[in-house]
Amino acid sequence: MQMAEILEFPRLSASQRQQLDSHGYVTIDDFLPAELFQRLLADLKAGVARIHYQVRPEHYGHVFASQFPTLPRPEETYIAKCSLIDPGSLPVLQEVFDKHLAPVMKEATAGAAAHALFPGAVRLRGGDVYRAHQDGYAGIVGYSLFVNEGWCWDYGGILTYVREAEVAEPIFPRANRLLLRNEKFKHFHFLNTIEQHCNREQYIVLGWADAVPGESSVARGEYSEF
Repeated sequence: MQMAEILEFPRLSASQRQQLDSHGYVTIDDFLPAELFQRLLADLKAGVARIHYQVRPEHYGHVFASQFPTLPRPEETYIAKCSLIDPGSLPVLQEVFDKHLAPVMKEATAGAAAHALFPGAVRLRGGDVYRAHQDGYAGIVGYSLFVNEGWCWDYGGILTYVREAEVAEPIFPRANRLLLRNEKFKHFHFLNTIEQHCNREQYIVLGWADAVPGESSVARGEYSEF
């Protein structure tokens, strides 16, 4: 991974930094320039995608164990369903990473993030879902960039963070909204099932960075110094 010259500092206001450190995540609207966002959307719509299932029967007993009684019980199964888009079919993704995602992760961690996953991209349609999980193992900072042509609450597919046992916070997937996460908080979150009546597609560009190289996987890819 070779990072181009960074020209986009600073991206975070003082209040956004404070929210990232105290709340665990912050949203940044209109994250990409409009022209670059449209090129990314076009690439995602044309990208080569394959359906991806994750079924983990024991994860709620150890990896995703929680003391909240409102989260899945130990005997339940973690399930995720989406379509992974081949990053090789997304030529604009390198520019998005170099000029926008890499700088904001460096800034969010005061330069501590040194190894990053190249952005993954998923396509979400009716029936797709991510059950409750947390991503603290994937790095110290993470992000989700929502790419779509307009969304409605009742389409489903709403990324929701569980703050307390009976308090959850939905993040509306407004187009070109970046959700930047301080993964040290290890918040549980889920993406509820996209309804069958939804006639649109949701794309999410996502990734993580850490101070050291993390463990690679089929879904996440490999970490590289940046």
